[in-house]
Amino acid sequence: MVGGVYNNELVMTESRGVEIGWSIITNSTFSSNLASSGGGGISNDGIAEITNCTFSRNEGTPGAGITNNYSLEFINTIIANSITGSDCFNSSAGSIVANISNLVEDGSCSAAYSGDPSLGTLADNGGSILTHALLQGSTAIDAGNLAECPGTDQRGITRPKGSGCDIGAFEFFPAEADLTGTPTCGVAPLEVKFSNNSTGEYDTCLWDFGDTTTSNACNALPHTYTEIGLYTVSLTVSGLGGSDMTTRIDYIYVVDESFLPLIKR
Repeated sequence: MVGGVYNNELVMTESRGVEIGWSIITNSTFSSNLASSGGGGISNDGIAEITNCTFSRNEGTPGAGITNNYSLEFINTIIANSITGSDCFNSSAGSIVANISNLVEDGSCSAAYSGDPSLGTLADNGGSILTHALLQGSTAIDAGNLAECPGTDQRGITRPKGSGCDIGAFEFFPAEADLTGTPTCGVAPLEVKFSNNSTGEYDTCLWDFGDTTTSNACNALPHTYTEIGLYTVSLTVSGLGGSDMTTRIDYIYVVDESFLPLIKR
């Protein structure tokens, strides 16, 4: 039983006889594939060029993610969470001709990085195909080789997001909270129009307006302050890009009308 991809060494053609099978695979996810022998994700008996791919929860022996029996280039690729077999296996007939900035959890195939890459479950993270998201704090974030990195990830998200390209098919887009409000001072009752200027991948928000009132709206929204005072406002955003909070201390100044001429802000 063949797993995700079988790249055959011998391909017969009428005009040119025997040729080597050649596969170029970029920005792809191999998840939960099973092979009775050889690689659960990829069994390579030809020439395989694999860049920024993610292999997770595959089964097969001797290599659950990749079994290489001929020529392999793999770059910026994650192999982890294998069910049976080693993550990667290079046989005595195999040659790894390029091995650049890969993260293989069990350290097989002489990868540059090893250990748990902190992958999310297979899910709809955007794009047309399910992916394993990198979780906040993953060692794969910004650890890829930028020169070899594709311009986008599997979902079409522009790479890089951060100081470097991420290893694997998913580019982590860190959530960064930011807010503005206008006006920031005035007479009670004061309506302030708040804007969410956050960036990155997030889908939940929590506003704290400093007057015991909160909101879960992610879009721009008005808020009315009815009591005089100084108010500290904070916004927390959370999602695929992790969680981040920004706080504006004493951001909103609400006064009684008799103090209005004294305001200098």
